[in-house]
Amino acid sequence: MARTTIEPARTVTTPISVIRLQGGGGGNNERQRFTLAPAAGTFTLYNSAPLPFDISGARLQQVLDGMVGANNILVTQVGTGYTIEFQGGLANSAQGLIPGSITYSEVILGTPTPATFAGSLQTAVNAALKSAGLNVSIAASLVTPDLHASDPKGDTEMPTPKFDAKADRITIAVTGASLRLRLDSPIQPTATATQFSLNTPSVTDTYSTARAAASYGRRLEVNLRWRDASFQELGLTSSPTTFDYRVDPHEWCNQQPGTYNTCATTPPSVPPVPVTTDKIEFTLLVNDKRVPVVLDSLTAGPTGDFQTIDDMVKKLQVAIDQAIIQYLQPAARATDGVLTINNTTVTSATANFTLKDVGRVIAGGSLPAGTTIVSWTSATDVVVSAAPTMTASGVSLNVGGPVRACRLNPDVDAGSADACRGLGNRIGLVTDAGAVDSLSIEVPYFAHTADLEARTINGAITELGFLSGVGEQHKTRASKFYLDNVSLNGRFEVVVPAATANAHFSFLALTAEGSGTLPGGWVQDSNDSRLVNLALNVALKNPLAKGRSAVASTLTTIANGDQVQTVSVPNDQEFTLLLPTVTGGIRTKTLPADAPADATEATAKNLKTNVQDELAAFKLPIGTVFTNNVTVTKAAGTTNVYTITFKKVLGKLGALKADTVAENRLDIGVLGHALSHGKFLYRYADASATGDPNDPPTGFVEGTLAGGIGFQAEAHPDGSLKALADGLEIGDSLRAKIAINAVSSDWFTKPAFHLCDDAAGITVNCVRVKWQGPDFDAIISRFKNLDFAGFIKALRAIIEFIKTIDGPEGNGIAKVLDTKLPLVDRSISEILDIASKFADRIDQIASDPSASI
Repeated sequence: MARTTIEPARTVTTPISVIRLQGGGGGNNERQRFTLAPAAGTFTLYNSAPLPFDISGARLQQVLDGMVGANNILVTQVGTGYTIEFQGGLANSAQGLIPGSITYSEVILGTPTPATFAGSLQTAVNAALKSAGLNVSIAASLVTPDLHASDPKGDTEMPTPKFDAKADRITIAVTGASLRLRLDSPIQPTATATQFSLNTPSVTDTYSTARAAASYGRRLEVNLRWRDASFQELGLTSSPTTFDYRVDPHEWCNQQPGTYNTCATTPPSVPPVPVTTDKIEFTLLVNDKRVPVVLDSLTAGPTGDFQTIDDMVKKLQVAIDQAIIQYLQPAARATDGVLTINNTTVTSATANFTLKDVGRVIAGGSLPAGTTIVSWTSATDVVVSAAPTMTASGVSLNVGGPVRACRLNPDVDAGSADACRGLGNRIGLVTDAGAVDSLSIEVPYFAHTADLEARTINGAITELGFLSGVGEQHKTRASKFYLDNVSLNGRFEVVVPAATANAHFSFLALTAEGSGTLPGGWVQDSNDSRLVNLALNVALKNPLAKGRSAVASTLTTIANGDQVQTVSVPNDQEFTLLLPTVTGGIRTKTLPADAPADATEATAKNLKTNVQDELAAFKLPIGTVFTNNVTVTKAAGTTNVYTITFKKVLGKLGALKADTVAENRLDIGVLGHALSHGKFLYRYADASATGDPNDPPTGFVEGTLAGGIGFQAEAHPDGSLKALADGLEIGDSLRAKIAINAVSSDWFTKPAFHLCDDAAGITVNCVRVKWQGPDFDAIISRFKNLDFAGFIKALRAIIEFIKTIDGPEGNGIAKVLDTKLPLVDRSISEILDIASKFADRIDQIASDPSASI
């Protein structure tokens, strides 16, 4: 067995077709035009270098200016075509057609024909047989050679075809041996213990064995009915919903359900018989409230609004919306609707219409029952399917409900944006986020019928594939693991009110005393002697959601002492509010998109949650409660603006922080991919909902590490040196001081790793060092004007210092001091004794001059 491939030409070069729009002369400039076909590869004009097929008109003019002279042509680009007008030195004169060619690769032009396929099949099979070493060949030809024999471009007359019942077939003649030519079936049946299935495996192909093969996926739609044996016996699909209602895949002579007599002719007949659906009935329990849904029998037609499975979804959605409006009786989305008789445009300044509303039921005023929104114009205007019968303003408008019908996509998570963009035939029900806490369904086996009418199986079973009976209750849940509203707040403080360090080396001693200098944090104990004070405040963010789309203003205090703050949130985003406290903060539970401001609005919208009640449930760590001390109002719009007022009894508060749920919900997989790409710190400007989950656009950690270290120290002599300095009255002048401060507002992004330079404007997020050495000027000044008494005092201080460092005889420095010096035959100790006696005598004279005579 061998591969059958035919490789096309790698590159093709053909002349460019140039047409003359206007001849030159007689006061007219010559104008020519050419269009690149195909729009691929490169092309040349005159003898230019190859030019890209998508070159701009301005760039092409520059190229031609260099060839025919500047200002002699004008190039105008329209799509892939270019118009050349000769002007300047070439104006008002005839010009030859511009020569040129286009070169492209791997682009096939032309319309394939049956004859081409037969020839290609013959060539490919013979090449495969030869490659396998077989002396066998085939000759493939059309039964009617003139089938589609005309020029694909239609430039030649089409010959009169010969009539042959087998004209669309290929004849294959074999030479050399018998041969069986078998083509793989694109549809392959498989069987399990419970059902059969039809699979369409993907195939790979390439024009050249030297090139990588491409994979081509295939998809199969099985159009069947619930009563068909292919569904009941074989279980070919999990749902009996028909893709195309215009053709009944299995016609029944007696349309009454329950009979299984096939038609006399093999279905489908010509013309085809359309599908007539069974009546659909089921009851939804939305937040434990019953909502009966009914969709009457429908018959498809070649035209109209019921032909395909997508039309069934639309019809079912209308039935659900009408039932919700009737039985749940939700509050009007808006009360300022404007209707104009015989005009299909509905206007409301506060309805906040979105694209999601298209296809949903809109009710109110004189709008006919079942009216749907056909198209979205703006947040205030939509076009509906039926015009109102009366003109009115101030109309209460209801739009759809929280339950949606859609074609489910089993290949994505339930909460994905593509969850309702399936291509199969399974129709399901989903709810709007935050609007429904629980949902269940009751499906009776038989639909309700009038008296004396035969019972019919419920279309919810036969058309939608729902199971009969009472379904389990579904509650909101997560479909995958994620981190939600994760934050880390903490402080690291080292308090050093006083520290002392001593250093000794023989008679030398030094003492250093110091303390921390940074202020305290949340603990206000009036002690600001922090050696280390770091405040960590970080949160995990989703790099695949728009960052900071919810914005909170600063908190302001008004005249009566109340504090007011505004929070702006897109009306299609769920969000939370965080109040910072000394223990980290208090966060509301998730607030739904377009959340009501207070209980009154929540009741009107049939919702349980509102912003005011969530804030009123706050309780500060010191015990202060917010109940009856906070009010919220809302200015509705594409971005809702909530005005929040805190009464002054709550005291001084921190400003609220607003976050959308999307930006604070981090999928574990996304976190792992971010780390694998070396992305840690979050930058909200780079975050994007369209980012690649496998390579997120930014990191996931947002926050600050503020603070640093700060200390001051003072060093001075100690021990004998201190006594000497005090005796010489220079102790204070020998003190040295140093102060070091390294503080940053955020060590993650602005680390204090460089010295401050006030002259250069570097005053923050840097290391500041202050040094004050010994006061040598004061020391010199002390000895500059020394009198006799001062000299004696200094001499005595030096003598006492040396005596204090003298140790036991024969040890250490004492041994040195007791060694006799040459020439004077005296040791230093003996000399010091003489000096000491001299000093004592001088003191006696100074204290009693008369006695010393």
